[in-house]
Amino acid sequence: MSGSSISNLNVFSNRDLPLADQPGSMYFFFMKAVLNRELCVGCGLCEENMPEIFKIGEFTAELRTDSVPEALTEKLQNTAEDCPTGAISISEKSGGS
Repeated sequence: MSGSSISNLNVFSNRDLPLADQPGSMYFFFMKAVLNRELCVGCGLCEENMPEIFKIGEFTAELRTDSVPEALTEKLQNTAEDCPTGAISISEKSGGS
C-alpha cells in the first residue's frame, strides 16, 4: 500500500468532548466542593491551594466548578481544613459512566 490513509477517524475539539457532569461522561467525580459565601472573607487561601476549583470574585471566593476528581480529593480536604472561616465543605457526588 503506497502512501498512508486513515479512514473512519473521528476528530473532536474540546467543545465536543462530554463534560464531567453530563450523562455519558467517562470521567468520575467522587467529591463535591461546597462554598458558603456568607462565611467566606475572601482571603484567597483556597484559590492559592486549588486554583482549578476556586477563584476569588469581587468580595468572596467562587467555585470554578464543584466537581472534584478523585485525584484531588485529598487536596480538597486539606483546603477545606485550611479555610480560616470554615466556608468550604465537602459532599459526595456520583459520577458519569
